[in-house]
Amino acid sequence: MTFRRLLCVLLTMAMLSSLSLAFASCGNNKTPGEQPEEHTHTYSDAWSADENGHWHAATCEHTENKRSEGAHFDGDNSGNCDVCGYKMKREDSGSNDQRPPTPEEYLVFVEDEQGNRIAGVDVILYSADGSASEVLTTNEQGWVAFLLPMGEWQAALANPVDGYTNTTADRYNMMGIEVTIILTK
Repeated sequence: MTFRRLLCVLLTMAMLSSLSLAFASCGNNKTPGEQPEEHTHTYSDAWSADENGHWHAATCEHTENKRSEGAHFDGDNSGNCDVCGYKMKREDSGSNDQRPPTPEEYLVFVEDEQGNRIAGVDVILYSADGSASEVLTTNEQGWVAFLLPMGEWQAALANPVDGYTNTTADRYNMMGIEVTIILTK
């Protein structure tokens, strides 16, 4: 009876040992207790696009990641997306030949250093003469659209964001009609 009990204890210990080694190495090639290397995603400067929208594709091994993803918008009725240049079908262009020209739609994306969009951030735009737009909050997808007169605008945080070093004095120049504010720790 003691031999059976000893054998059972030894087999249980062997199984637990091999399971702990399997779980410790899951997801990386590190030895148990060693921290995995930190990875910063990199993205293409060029736009990728399809019929559903546009984005900057990851250039690192995480090719499924996207930055600055958004829907197409054709405010000038050209048949092309104003952001990425994608040739759109007329019915999907977001334009209507019967309406008068409208103000420009300015897009502000808020992301962390890994390219993850951040919702619930208050953003404001400043014109070249220093006047400010209303404060808008990023949606669940981490972006907000301002409908403002055409001109030169700068984006800024309306309030500090907990856990990040960016301040409300930091200004981000609009690149055409959009800008991505990258929050840093």
